[in-house]
Amino acid sequence: MGLYKKEVLIRPNSTITQEGAIDWTKNWLDNTFQEVDENKNDDGSYKDYFFADIFDSRTSEILRVYTDACKAKYDMDVTQFGIITKEPTYIENDVEATVI
Repeated sequence: MGLYKKEVLIRPNSTITQEGAIDWTKNWLDNTFQEVDENKNDDGSYKDYFFADIFDSRTSEILRVYTDACKAKYDMDVTQFGIITKEPTYIENDVEATVI
């Protein structure tokens, strides 16, 4: 059994709303990962659980989306999503790097 994180990026020129991105991501997690037959044991229990972070490049916000099965398994008292607000970080100085 595992807990897996997926990631979604909202492009700067996207017209999708954050609510639309949340709905799309939740459907994607459920229909592609959580609820597929390959993720279910013979007794109907899940092998793995999924959540995703959506990075909205327009606002620098990260939206976290959990499948219902993930919330139930880990007894999480959360709404459908959480918002993590973080100011963008910019590099002010040039840095020399060596690649090996």
